[in-house]
Amino acid sequence: MNIELYWISGSPYVWRVMLALNAKEVEFTSHRLEAPERKHKEESYLKLNPRGKVPLLLSGGEAIYESLAIIKYVDSLSSICPLFGENALQEAKIWQTIFDFQSYVESNIWLVARYVYQGKVRENILKINKMTERARDEFKILNESLMKTKYCTSDNFSAADCVFYPTLANIVRLNEKDEALKLEDSLGDFRKKYQAIDTYMKNIESMYFFNKTYPPHWRN
Repeated sequence: MNIELYWISGSPYVWRVMLALNAKEVEFTSHRLEAPERKHKEESYLKLNPRGKVPLLLSGGEAIYESLAIIKYVDSLSSICPLFGENALQEAKIWQTIFDFQSYVESNIWLVARYVYQGKVRENILKINKMTERARDEFKILNESLMKTKYCTSDNFSAADCVFYPTLANIVRLNEKDEALKLEDSLGDFRKKYQAIDTYMKNIESMYFFNKTYPPHWRN
């Protein structure tokens, strides 16, 4: 079956899928799009994904979008590295971890990121401080959890790791922006402050396929 992936470098949602495809050792045809060219907003692309977003996976001509839906499908393509565990309980725990992270960590982080990228930190600093405080509380919980296992839910790489790592890496990247210097608490020190999270990220970064998934334009 011919698998094709449409993607934009740096998108954490794309990175999720890249990690899944490579962990499962699924071969695919890569179609890298450049955000400024806005090809993902052209009529031909919108016929595949009416929301005009990435990632988009084509499997035998059938379009699948939304990163978690893609990851779930990719998991069915190979028996290598089961991304949702090996039984119903393990799968439930993985989904629980993903939804927990999205609800309590990402929901705060992406709002802060929006203000940074829009250059609106100063006028929203009180909101940002509240969201950052909540994120720090969640980091403490996450750090404690990661003291017990190599990866998010166990000692085996899973779909939860496909979700976690790109978001954490984007926090580091975010704090390299000039606008982030205006933040009173940037969260940029989290790898130094939370040792278990740092070890976890190093575990992901040492995986044999990791370099294939790294955003190309970040290398510059």
